[in-house]
Amino acid sequence: MKLKMRILLATMSVAALTVGLALPASAADTTTTLAIENGTLSITVPNAAYMGSQPNTVGGSVVTASLGQVTVSDARPMNSAGASWTVNASATGFVASGQSTTIPASAIGYTVGTVTKVGSPSYIVTTTNLSSMATAAAVVAASSVYSSSSAAWNPTITIKVPSGMSAATYTSMITHSVF
Repeated sequence: MKLKMRILLATMSVAALTVGLALPASAADTTTTLAIENGTLSITVPNAAYMGSQPNTVGGSVVTASLGQVTVSDARPMNSAGASWTVNASATGFVASGQSTTIPASAIGYTVGTVTKVGSPSYIVTTTNLSSMATAAAVVAASSVYSSSSAAWNPTITIKVPSGMSAATYTSMITHSVF
């Protein structure tokens, strides 16, 4: 019985090795390609931001609030000279439907705060705070960008509310442009 068991085990082992080493009847290769296209320079900003509420005061007041994260993504092809970009910011004055009083854009300020860089860590970022957003002006600029990267910041908006404002909800449009 032991001999039959050994022969059976030997036969099964040879069969298992033969199946494991068997070559395919046919084989074919597929050339696989992946196209990486040029990226873009883009900016994302919050859809809306609530600046809070403020009672009307005799002497006017100052409202300070966070706008929300602004992010520049630079996935353009880079060259040996490095790329650069600049973000300009501007605002319209605050107006309310049916109200004659406004808060002019010259009374709106912009403070950049900390810029967080992702990607090429050696690129240079310069910031400029604005005391007036009446005209578009540079707030963040990057230079010597040698690879895909992004930068993000959460600006603080300062609004100098004049005295004598009518009770209403006022709306402004803050515009960021990157080039």
